[in-house]
Amino acid sequence: MTKARTEGFATPPRFAVDDAAVTAAAAVLAEKKIAIFIVAFQAERFIASVLERIPGPLRDLFAEILVIDDSSSDQTFDAARTAGERLGLGNINLLRTPFNRGYGGNQKLGYLHAIKQRYDYVVLLHGDGQYAPEYLPQIVNALGEDDPDALIASRMINRRDALRGGMPFYKWVGNQVLTQIENRMLGSHLSEFHSGYRAYKVDALAAIPFQLNSDDFHFDTEVLIQLLSTGRVVKEIPVPTFYGDEISRVNGLKYAVNCIKAVSKVRLGQAGLFYEPKFDFGSFDESGYRVKQADNTLHHEILSRDWPPDWRVADLGSSRGVLSAELAKK
Repeated sequence: MTKARTEGFATPPRFAVDDAAVTAAAAVLAEKKIAIFIVAFQAERFIASVLERIPGPLRDLFAEILVIDDSSSDQTFDAARTAGERLGLGNINLLRTPFNRGYGGNQKLGYLHAIKQRYDYVVLLHGDGQYAPEYLPQIVNALGEDDPDALIASRMINRRDALRGGMPFYKWVGNQVLTQIENRMLGSHLSEFHSGYRAYKVDALAAIPFQLNSDDFHFDTEVLIQLLSTGRVVKEIPVPTFYGDEISRVNGLKYAVNCIKAVSKVRLGQAGLFYEPKFDFGSFDESGYRVKQADNTLHHEILSRDWPPDWRVADLGSSRGVLSAELAKK
């Protein structure tokens, strides 16, 4: 693995593509509608390489390659369009936000689009090349074999490889310490919470209130909290690590504090001491309205009371009467 340099910047290395994995992935893509979603911000130098490194035989088999440029001030959008035309990508969809939505806000747009398109899975890829597109076949195959609700391409299954890939030592330690705290608080056993290379079952996304999550970088952690707290299956596979000289926009201390606050809110909510709407996992109706189930919510209070059977209910503001429908069952 070598690092080339262009205009003074290290460009991400190209990893070997597993031909057998590509063949198997092609069969999975023939059966499942899987989209690639590339979040991009200030990625002009890297976005063409990211698109090129998607294994050629699979490019046209993905249901869509969605690139959302989060209102970059450089030429990210134009670079992606030029690369898409050069590669002959008929399934590429390039969008640009009218204002910067943030890392989490950008993802919300992509996942709402995936839900609307009724895809089976959506694979999140970063436009800066930090995560290897050459490993998309392994991700697709894991989705086909195990049908998980979420899949994380983890850099910490083989932890020493992350250091060899250039992960700074303080980030390597911080990743593991923070993951241990999150695992302990949630009763999970993941090797890392903080890889941005992941795939989600679209039906699982549609069942959680991810739209209420942060627009900041801890959006990823909040999604995992929501999936794990609702009993969803999260699988991990190993992925190689690359850290170049791209600019990191993550404030590490702020990020860690926000992640710990998120898992703490879940525990406090379970104890009935705190309420956070995004961590209330009651049922949805078809309009997206949520019947809340936490002990300290008004919905729970109404539904838990022993109301006289001859009473009539005026349901104001609960979508299409979903709360009174639950009450009527009593």
